[in-house]
Formats: sequence, structure tokens, C-alpha cells
Amino acid sequence: MIQIFGVLVGVICGSLIPFDIPATATPFVAVGLLAACNTLFGGISAQVHRKFDSRAFISGFFINTILAAILTLAGSKLGVDFSLAAIVYFGTRIFNNLAKIQHYILQKHSNRGKIKTLGNRKKIAFDVKQDSDVQEAHIGQVIDNGGRQDGI
Repeated sequence: MIQIFGVLVGVICGSLIPFDIPATATPFVAVGLLAACNTLFGGISAQVHRKFDSRAFISGFFINTILAAILTLAGSKLGVDFSLAAIVYFGTRIFNNLAKIQHYILQKHSNRGKIKTLGNRKKIAFDVKQDSDVQEAHIGQVIDNGGRQDGI
């Protein structure tokens, strides 16, 4: 509850206090925000999979931010837009972490499919994915298991 309150206070303060970012600092701020979002969603993804480590979270934030700032600075000194490389990298990682979080939420809150045995075949009533055999089945799809009596 206190986290939600903190976010609300931050949003209200950020919208009420006028703050202008100089044009020369815009690439640095953009890359810094992407590094922060990457770390945030990576931390949420790690927490969801019960692999969260606070030291890795904090060090990852600072290392990613500093590396992105150095790349952006080097690019601005050389006249090359290296911030695009950081944007592509962090953007890809953000979407991968969001996909992991979404997959976890869908797995946790979806109903497991009901399996009907039809001789040597099994019919799946709903979408099912089991990590042990890494097989996917879609609505109404029939999977032939070659006469084996083991599960899908």
C-alpha cells in the first residue's frame, strides 16, 4: 500500500512542479529512463520467478545506467548516435521481461485444460502448456502420443 501511495505522490509532484530538460541532456535522460525501466521490469520478472536478488537489482541498475550514459556521451563526442544502440538493447530487454511477466500471470490465472483420452490420442479442451514435456496444444487440437500411456 505504501508503494502505491509513493507512486501517487511522485506523479502528483511531477505533474505540478515545472521542470524543463535541456535539449543537450535529452538523449541521456531517455537512455537513463530506459535503463531504469529495464531494471524495474527485470526485477519484477525475477521476483515472479522467485529469483530476485537485491544486490543484482541495484548493481544492475547502476551498471546499466552508467554504461548507457558512457555510450551516449561517446556517441555525442564522435558525432554518432550511440544512444540508439542503448535504446534498442533496453527496449528489447523491457519487452522480453514484460513477456515473461505476462506469461507468468496468464499461467497462474488460467484454467488448466481438461484432457479427454481417445484411445491412443488425447483431445485438449483448452489451451495447455506443460513445461515438463514442452508441448503446446490449442483448442480442439488432437495430439497423438504414439500409443504411450504417459501424459502429454
